[in-house]
Amino acid sequence: KAVVSTQSAHYGRGMDRAQFDSVVEEIDWKALKTILHGWVKGGCGEKNGKDCVAELSDMFSISGRWLDNTFRGEDSCQSLIRLEEEFTVYMETAFSFNMTTDTVKSVANKFMDVYSDMQRKSLCDPSCAAEVMDSFYSCCVKHSLEVTLSKPMRKNYQKLFRNMWGLFSEEKVPNLNSAVNKYLAMMDLDGFCKDQTNVYGERNEECESLGA
Repeated sequence: KAVVSTQSAHYGRGMDRAQFDSVVEEIDWKALKTILHGWVKGGCGEKNGKDCVAELSDMFSISGRWLDNTFRGEDSCQSLIRLEEEFTVYMETAFSFNMTTDTVKSVANKFMDVYSDMQRKSLCDPSCAAEVMDSFYSCCVKHSLEVTLSKPMRKNYQKLFRNMWGLFSEEKVPNLNSAVNKYLAMMDLDGFCKDQTNVYGERNEECESLGA
């Protein structure tokens, strides 16, 4: 869109009110509203007697715990030391991209491949899966993932991405379906780890029985 392309060209210098108003008019507010409502639905309230706001807050603190254990030199299930090989490949890949020669699509696919390998080691390793699962995968987390990654939500994520791409680039909207599907596969923890462990499937069954 010509208006959006002009906005993109001037984005780094800031926008005047007329440009800002044009941006507002271009945004798919219905898709954005659906996404925000979905996040609220997935993250608030209670699930099986648990306060989901508190449960999800605990989940988001896990990365700090992993880093603390790593910097202390603790080689445990909740430490990046256990993922040294996968994490090294992940970081090397992240710093290897050349945005003058690589496409957005190729970058996204490469990144998701190495990220998936790291997550598989982190979440699915049979020797640590039970401890890792217990540290974050509550019924609230299960519910939140199901709501925020449902088919209607995915559809609106795609609509908003396509809608807003022109604000940042004049290039054609890239097809990121492959990378997105890889990410979504990781969010289905039972399916993602099925060939190595069943702890996530057992937790799913427990949550469903409690909610019956």
